[in-house]
Amino acid sequence: MGACIYFIIDPNTEFAQGVYRVWGWKSEVGFVKRGILSTFLRNYALDMLWGYALVFALYYANGCNAAKIPHIFCASLLFSILMELSQWIEIAEGVFDFADIVVEGIAEGIAAYVLKFFFRRR
Repeated sequence: MGACIYFIIDPNTEFAQGVYRVWGWKSEVGFVKRGILSTFLRNYALDMLWGYALVFALYYANGCNAAKIPHIFCASLLFSILMELSQWIEIAEGVFDFADIVVEGIAEGIAAYVLKFFFRRR
């Protein structure tokens, strides 16, 4: 999903440029005009998808144990913070943004809630 958003919103990403090269398309093609929604999608929605998926990946890696959901949430939030800090001290490529930590934490919290809700219904 994130790759599709990158491709549609920002044709200048490495992913989109690779698709353009493979298919022989011109890289100037842009499907969505810049605006508040496209900026949110490009800068924050992808981080939210990443954080949401991280919680589910950790949940399945821990044997689908509902009792570990709070620990999984904390581990995923800590990982998100460490990833942003690694950008700040220039260990990882990217730009540090405190808002990224916030939106990832929100998505991770939503994922943890969804998992808890699922187990309450079962």
